[in-house]
Amino acid sequence: MISFDTNVLVYAAITQDINKQKISDRLIEETVRDGTMTLSPLVISEFVFVLSKLKISRELIEAALALYEPFAKNAIEPSMVFEAAALCNDLGRGKSINDAVHLKFAEQYCRKIVTFDSDFKMFKKHSDCHVEILSNDSD
Repeated sequence: MISFDTNVLVYAAITQDINKQKISDRLIEETVRDGTMTLSPLVISEFVFVLSKLKISRELIEAALALYEPFAKNAIEPSMVFEAAALCNDLGRGKSINDAVHLKFAEQYCRKIVTFDSDFKMFKKHSDCHVEILSNDSD
């Protein structure tokens, strides 16, 4: 299974960066087709927050949620949150708690988490889960 950071879903939903949108669209289409996508409830929550903040229409948000709902079936366990908090404290990066929760979710349910956020580099040596950081020219 493959998990996505919130930014991948956001780039797919709105045109902020056409290259990132194409990359995100392709990855989401592949994982939907293959049935290999899993999304954390926190990613869905952040996704709705970002789109709402950008004043994206209710209809677009609802359509996206309908697409993603079948892939958001696993829970974030309290232990994941506490492990994420401990990791952030060890790294002195408390503001990265949501990213660390995404990582702990991916460790539990996936083999890989995909993001455009280069801050995830700090987690790579602290996790067995593969962290793929996309760039504008990712294939």
